[in-house]
Amino acid sequence: MGTIVSGLIISTICVTFAGRVLPLKKVTGFSYLGFLLFCLYLFGQIYISGFQVIKLIVLGARVDVVRTQTKLTNEFLRAMLGASVTLIPGSVLMDSKNEQFAFIWLRGKNAPPLAELRDPGDMVKGKPEQKLLKVQK
Repeated sequence: MGTIVSGLIISTICVTFAGRVLPLKKVTGFSYLGFLLFCLYLFGQIYISGFQVIKLIVLGARVDVVRTQTKLTNEFLRAMLGASVTLIPGSVLMDSKNEQFAFIWLRGKNAPPLAELRDPGDMVKGKPEQKLLKVQK
């Protein structure tokens, strides 16, 4: 409990200091409460996906590169989408330019080829993007 309290105090001091000293522009265009709920969702997904990736590694996996586009218009939320997909085990952000993303995606070795999938990009960014679209104003 002491670690959590000290972490919150130090984080608050750092954010306050950065806000006063660094020339940062204000982040707007989304719901802060919705963003907090998204962070809790993300924490759960990281934990669950870790076990799925362990299974993939043990049973064998293939790696694909998926290029996709996002519907998010907020620059901060697009950055969060890239970070979220990378934090969830099994995928890594390779490249990001405006609405365009390229991900490395770890899948089962018997998974169908990307050409047979309807929209592999939606499979990679899927739920995190949907949740962030709800957060965006």
